Amino acid sequence: MVKAGWGQEVAALRGGEIDIAVVWQPQDLNGLASAELTTEARYIGLPAAHPLAGRESLSILEVKDVALTWTRQAPPEWVSWWAVDPRPDGSRAVYGAENRSVEEQLDNVASGNGAAISPASMAAFYVRPDLRWSPLRDVEPLRIDLAWNSDERNPVIGRFVEIARATRS
Repeated sequence: MVKAGWGQEVAALRGGEIDIAVVWQPQDLNGLASAELTTEARYIGLPAAHPLAGRESLSILEVKDVALTWTRQAPPEWVSWWAVDPRPDGSRAVYGAENRSVEEQLDNVASGNGAAISPASMAAFYVRPDLRWSPLRDVEPLRIDLAWNSDERNPVIGRFVEIARATRS
């Protein structure tokens, strides 16, 4: 098992560092085989003291002026998708603090240096008293795929894919 950086799973797969990858979309999977595993709603994490924190749900336009944390480590198109940039009204996302890890991202959010748009699983896993998570009701969900080299002949990879497809949620 290898933990790839944000948006780096496909590069690791193409570079031969890994045999199979769980991929947060959107990513360029041209030339690779893939199977959709699941989807997750996207949430926005805000500092607990933010006026919109703790709302039952939010629209992306309600938070369009809230600065977002971001990373230079992921492809720019991936960062834009997560930031919903541009917004449905044509406005551009506002960017705040840069992050090199999830932990740094959460610390930046808690200290008011930017909000974070993340999947529901992060909202459930990273519960902190200084953060509040609210679902974004009007953005497309995160799609999570399994990807591997299309010419892969390793029976272990084939069996892994078969089991993953059978347990798709």
